Amino acid sequence: MATKSFIDYELIKSIINRIIAITLRDKLGLTNVNYDAKRIEWCPVWTMDSATKEKKLLRLKVRIAGMKEFRDLYMHEISTTGLQGIEVLDYLKRSDATRVKITD
Repeated sequence: MATKSFIDYELIKSIINRIIAITLRDKLGLTNVNYDAKRIEWCPVWTMDSATKEKKLLRLKVRIAGMKEFRDLYMHEISTTGLQGIEVLDYLKRSDATRVKITD
């Protein structure tokens, strides 16, 4: 029984990762879903929830290394895939993508 649960978990994780990869591919204008994650740079943008005073993910800035401008990936865009922004953030943290700091 534990094996079936593990397989189910791995399948769900694989599907989520694929959806995130497709979302990033579309946002960055890539033609191949199997892009090289090492080429992606990203930065989270946070806001403060006025009611709870908790830090909340507002959007993710993403780009291909060498691109001048970042593209914004808003939470409402992510939610149309059935995922939450925090899942995309976790994916980027685990991947070979590079987290960068943006200075104004």
